[in-house]
Amino acid sequence: MTPIEYLIGTYLGCKKCLYCEDELSIRKKMCLCDKTIKPGKSNRTDKVKIVYPRISTPQLSYKQLEYIQESVTQFGYSLDLNSKFYFTLCTACNSAFRRKRNSSICKNKNNSENNSTDINETDNRNETDDKYELEVSKKSMEEQIISFNLVIKSPTGLTLPSKWLEVEASSLDDILADIHYYIGKLTGDKEIMHSDYSVSFKPEKTTGVGAQLVDTQDYKKFLLDYKDLLSKKKNIVIVISLKKEKSKKKQKRKEISNSEDLENKNAKLHKKKNTVPKLDDFSAIL
Repeated sequence: MTPIEYLIGTYLGCKKCLYCEDELSIRKKMCLCDKTIKPGKSNRTDKVKIVYPRISTPQLSYKQLEYIQESVTQFGYSLDLNSKFYFTLCTACNSAFRRKRNSSICKNKNNSENNSTDINETDNRNETDDKYELEVSKKSMEEQIISFNLVIKSPTGLTLPSKWLEVEASSLDDILADIHYYIGKLTGDKEIMHSDYSVSFKPEKTTGVGAQLVDTQDYKKFLLDYKDLLSKKKNIVIVISLKKEKSKKKQKRKEISNSEDLENKNAKLHKKKNTVPKLDDFSAIL
């Protein structure tokens, strides 16, 4: 297999186009988007809300390098993991990529008592990882591990079993992206949209609706409350309230999709009816 060039306009982990989200991993599947252009807020489409730019360097954790190598091997990219290069990830792939790093950190911590040298090397590597993460994202807030209980409430008031999460975030978008991923996973609804639910937060074991988590101001308040609760050894809860009109919206989206499929089918049938029959002997119709 001849190595192919990796295009910055595609997700490294799943090979989707980050402009139209077409699944390019399907054999001979192509789209018309210019995937050589570096992604940014100004050139993304409505189909792709969040993009995660990343940098691969030899200083990344072993598990993260292994994750990148799997994608390079799977799609036949001509990328060298011994050198520095840029790549992009989707929400799901980015969550998996960060979990790889976190698992490496936990493993190193478990072995820390037996080898103090490994701790220093791990710390240096983690500092390098943070440096590169911040260089790419250019966020105003430094990355940190945010731990919280995720609670999902249905429109009827029923609550799903809570899920304890630890996410690495440098912005509100990072947290909301991970939350959206787990909402789909826990509810089993892969078609759920951000408009189908509201997000709020509050201290654990308290009553009340809590405070909204929607914009930058909310995020600043969230961080202040989080640090305050952390110092008191208390937890914070992020509450997802599913909206009542969700089922209606979902049904409407399904009806629109079915309507489009029917229109396409009728168009093909109409075209077929208007096609002149191919006959070897035209005398048969004279």
